[in-house]
This record gives sequence, C-alpha cells and structure tokens, in this order.
Amino acid sequence: MDNIHSLVENIRKDEEESVNTLHLTSNENRTSKLAQSFLSSPLSFRYIFGSTPSDVVETVTGLMLKGMPGVVSFDNIAQQVAQEMFHASLSNFRPTSGLHTTFCTITGATDVGDVIYSIDPEDGGHFATRHLVQRCGRKSEFIPWDNNNLSLNLDLFKKKIKKIPPDVILFEHGTPLFNLPIMEVREIVGDKVLIVYDASHTLGLIAGGFFQDPLREGCDILQGNTHKTFPGPQKGMIHFKNLEFGQKVIKSIGDGLVSSQHLHHAIAEYITVLEVKEFGHEYAKQMILNGKKLAESLAQEGFDLFNRDGVYTTSHELLIKGSSTGGHFQGCRRLLQSGISANARVAFKTEVVRLGTQEVTRRGMMEGDMEYIAKLFRRIILDKEPIDNVKKDVISFNNSFLNIHYSFDKEFNYWQY
Repeated sequence: MDNIHSLVENIRKDEEESVNTLHLTSNENRTSKLAQSFLSSPLSFRYIFGSTPSDVVETVTGLMLKGMPGVVSFDNIAQQVAQEMFHASLSNFRPTSGLHTTFCTITGATDVGDVIYSIDPEDGGHFATRHLVQRCGRKSEFIPWDNNNLSLNLDLFKKKIKKIPPDVILFEHGTPLFNLPIMEVREIVGDKVLIVYDASHTLGLIAGGFFQDPLREGCDILQGNTHKTFPGPQKGMIHFKNLEFGQKVIKSIGDGLVSSQHLHHAIAEYITVLEVKEFGHEYAKQMILNGKKLAESLAQEGFDLFNRDGVYTTSHELLIKGSSTGGHFQGCRRLLQSGISANARVAFKTEVVRLGTQEVTRRGMMEGDMEYIAKLFRRIILDKEPIDNVKKDVISFNNSFLNIHYSFDKEFNYWQY
C-alpha cells in the first residue's frame, strides 16, 4: 500500500500523544515495563492448553501440540498466589477481558431463563451487562439504588425480589466510591442465590487488603478485568469460593468459551499477580490516599463532588458533578484538549466527570501532586486559561514521572534514575 507509511506515522503520533497525557481515567492503568516486555513475545503467536508443565501436551479433544513448561509453571504459581490474595479455592486466568469474564460466568455458571439482577448503568452499572444477559437467554432486572446513600436500596430490593425472585446477583459497579452491602444482600436472598462480584475497578484495592473482601463477605464468584486498579494487561481473571463449583465453571470455559487466552497477555498477567503480591498493599494504600487528597483538593478549588456525609470516596475513584464543570462533556473536553484524560458519563442518574488515581499512583505520584493536579483542573475548567498555556505545564509535570513503581522493574534494569 502506498499510504502504509502515513498510516503507521499517524499511530506513532497517537502513541506520543498518549505518553504525554496525564491519565486520570478510572478505567485504565500502566503495566510495568517488565510485564510490557512480554506483550511482543514470540509466544504471542502460540496456543497453550493444559496445566501440566511438560514438553508435549495432549488435550482432552485429542489435539497434540508443543508444551510450554516455563509458562505453565508460572501460571500454576500465579494461581496459587491469587487464591491466597483473594481468599479463593480456585482461580483462573483464561478469560480475555472483563466483559468476556462476565460472558464466561453467565454461560458457565447460570442456566437459560435465570433471572440476573445487576446495577442500572445510570446508577453506575456496566453499559453492556443487560444486553449480554438477554442475548445469553437470561432475564435481566436492575437492583434498586439509593442515590442519597450512594448504595443499594435494600428496602426496595426486598420488595422487588418477592415479586421477581433472583437466581443471580451480579455486582458490576463502575463508580464504586464505597463498599457494597454484600453480607446484607446474602442474608436477604439466602444461600441458594448465586452472588457474583465484578471487581474490575477495585480488584487491585481488594488484592492489597483495602476496600472489601467479596468472597469472605458472601459472594460465590469474584471476577474482573486486570487493567484498572489491578495494574496488568487488558485481560480477565475469575476466582471461586467453592472448589467443586469452580471446577465445573472452568470446565465450561475450557470446553468452548476460550480457545486462545492471548498468551502474551497471560504472561504479563502472571507477572502482575506477583507484583501485586509483593507491592500491592502499599500500592492500594497510596491509591486511596491520593484519591482522598485529590477529591478534597478539587473541592477546595471550587468543584462539587459526590460525597456521603462529607466523605468523597473510600476507593481510588471520585466523581465531579457536571454542573460544576459547565457540563460533564464540556468539562471533560477541555481536560482532554489540555492533556488530561478523564471520563464523562452518567452515574447515580447524574452527569459526572469520573476520575481515578490508580495510574498516577503507579507512576509514583503522592498527595502533594494531587494538590497540583487540582490546581490544573481549576485553571483549565474554572479559570478557562488558554489551553495551550496550561497544556505545556501538564506535559512538563506529567513527563517528570517516568518510572513504574510497585513493580519489579528495578530488578530487571527498567528504571530511569
């Protein structure tokens, strides 16, 4: 093609723009440079089956192929670490994304016609859940929400499930400022209802010992993608409280829901699991400290944020009301033009700018840096300084954090002093 060079050059420009951007989206993160080094591995072209580290593998379908004992051994170790980390009886890394993990759970652990309760997207739930549930032949219902308490409305929930009994409760909250009342829901629905907690946004906080502990609080399945507070590649993981039930679901996944698990992503995921085991507690702690400080600093600069009794967040995430940014799209657009990445969306039936501190924390930023970021927000949105002027300061600030912290990068010489 005559224009291949210009097409590639345009992608290089996108890469440069991304590197120069201060990423505060709550749905993204950065892998360590060690994990990233495997994303272009020659193993990315290959398939892997089985859990025994041998040179030759024969699958249950009669397929024989070359084994990868090093990869399988690493997978087995990562599973053991994850089980300890999340208090699970069984863990699996085969799903290829967060939404694919939900697909695997729904098709592998539920039956056609089951009633699945989830969170309304306007209250912070995932936009795709209802569509996925219905396309899989299940019935979708939304859990009543209390926008004043920023949590489930348990009184309305009790009334609703008397009329429409649930088979499954799926917690998949995209704006998790506070813990969800898992134990209360378990008590209400009883032992026979399957409870699934999608921790795509909070998996790293849970792994670090912060936020909540879903499997110990009454959930049957803990799942999520691995590229938000869990700082790995774009992939998925799933953890089971009950060993026998987990084996049944994983068999279903292997029988026909996953063929290639994207081996290069899987290796990066294994590395991230060990990084989180080693550094996850301090990482999660700093994410929460940064989230608290950024929220308080933004409020001091004149922004209106969601809060509960004066507390803006107990996680890494915070929500600025669009009414204080001149509209959520308008405010988010000015941030993007100025080199700051954020999300504009609806949560709690309100237009918001959604922020997360997971990526800036992994790049080594601390509470004092959150105060500076809040001042940048004021200059961009409230003071309406010329965008080019502020963008220079954003890029200069952003590019002073070159290393990936809470990782093994120093040990593998990926550290810039």
